[in-house]
Amino acid sequence: MLSYTLTPTAGGTHFERSFEYRSPNLLFAILNALSLRARVEAESAHAVSRLKAKPEQPGPA
Repeated sequence: MLSYTLTPTAGGTHFERSFEYRSPNLLFAILNALSLRARVEAESAHAVSRLKAKPEQPGPA
């Protein structure tokens, strides 16, 4: 499940992205622990940083 949470803060907005999934079997759970989870987390962090950069870009004057 993928969800996004936006929370107002004194300095702007706190953005949180959550991605949860189940391991359908033991093999997947092992692969997830060894490599998949780190890859998914890295890709998620990259996606969030790209998304965060969009509203912070200056618009046309």
